[in-house]
Amino acid sequence: MELDYNKDVFEDYDIRINKNFTSLLLSDFQNAEATQDHKKALPIKRVKILPTMDYLNKYSKSISHTSTILPPGCRYIETLSNGSKIYVIEEQPQFRTIYMNISFDMMYEEIKSRGKLKEYKIEDWLKNPFRKKDGIYNEKYYQLNLAFPYVIFIICVDEKSQVRMGYSFLRNKQMLG
Repeated sequence: MELDYNKDVFEDYDIRINKNFTSLLLSDFQNAEATQDHKKALPIKRVKILPTMDYLNKYSKSISHTSTILPPGCRYIETLSNGSKIYVIEEQPQFRTIYMNISFDMMYEEIKSRGKLKEYKIEDWLKNPFRKKDGIYNEKYYQLNLAFPYVIFIICVDEKSQVRMGYSFLRNKQMLG
């Protein structure tokens, strides 16, 4: 079977290390759901090969040997020329509690008029204990427990360790690499 390297069938590169050589491979990850499935990744083409000691020497020079404590789930760090650092952090799928300041009264009444409160398990919605109790601004606070997939944060921190900007993204699959 002849493969067409111009088609976009490859999701990523794969680095394979043994005691003698380190290889950079173009791999087909279509059958691999996450990094734990690396054995399912099919090496297609060797892009580069070098002795493992050369690779480790080059890699160790690119890493700062300071006592920086990394955040849990940190997948990548880059230090910029101005001293700022960019962190890429991946959090595993989990339930998260979200507090919202919003009125669901119209939606609640619509569901109630259809007789679906019990089916949707929201018959006690208006008794939510996280609703604001004083009612001064007529605001309603709700607590929602939602299931989130992988959450990716990209955070830029300046040389004084102050967060300068940040982004968050959701993914259905774990980051590879």
